Amino acid sequence: MTKKPRNALTELVSQFSFDDLAGETTEKPKRPSSSKQQSSPKASKKQSQKTEDNLNLLEKLKQQQKTETTRITLDLDPETYEHLNQLAEYTGMTKAKLLRALIQETAKLLQKSQ
Repeated sequence: MTKKPRNALTELVSQFSFDDLAGETTEKPKRPSSSKQQSSPKASKKQSQKTEDNLNLLEKLKQQQKTETTRITLDLDPETYEHLNQLAEYTGMTKAKLLRALIQETAKLLQKSQ
């Protein structure tokens, strides 16, 4: 299976540390001091690098959005639906994400068994 999961954005966001993002917001008010104004060429290099990183991130997101999805409808008996609700509540995932994960894991197991 070559399709990426729909929660790829979540995985991509999990690669970044929220501490780094919080550090950026605290640095902005400190920049007006005269000693940091002298080091502005270094800051501009960092800003250009961050801009390039943001562009790369945007390109990755655009590529992920191009994936084609297919909508399906499942008819489940009440007992199976209740089990699905319990699993979703236990894992903290939505029912759709849980079903996607189950399908992907089943596909992986089938590929390994072949």
